[in-house]
Amino acid sequence: MKSLLYYPIFFLIIGLGAIGLYSLVTSDPMSLVIKILIFGVIVGVGIMIFKRFINHRQDDSSAYRRAVKQSKKKHKSPGHKVRSLRATHLKVVKSTAKGKRGASPLKAKDHAHLTVIDGKKNKKKKRVLF
Repeated sequence: MKSLLYYPIFFLIIGLGAIGLYSLVTSDPMSLVIKILIFGVIVGVGIMIFKRFINHRQDDSSAYRRAVKQSKKKHKSPGHKVRSLRATHLKVVKSTAKGKRGASPLKAKDHAHLTVIDGKKNKKKKRVLF
């Protein structure tokens, strides 16, 4: 029953707003443009304040994002080289024996960008044993 009461009130408010907007456009259109510009400036300033102060609070994932950014900066890989399809006209130059090195054993890769994060190792989980 309450929803039947809200529909006429809603349409009455929308209708009065439309009548007011029409009368403002016909009587003084420049004031409407000025009001819209002022509204836009106020909304823009509000969004800037929100993004600048409220949205920059520290949360749990900020340390992770900072570490990812630091890791990417440290381990920048050079861009992918694109091979052209017409590179067959180039000659292959074999290296001399002086330039070759002997077969060296394979070295283990150093994963310097991986770090150990201390966790809760000694904390026992509360479990129900049956």
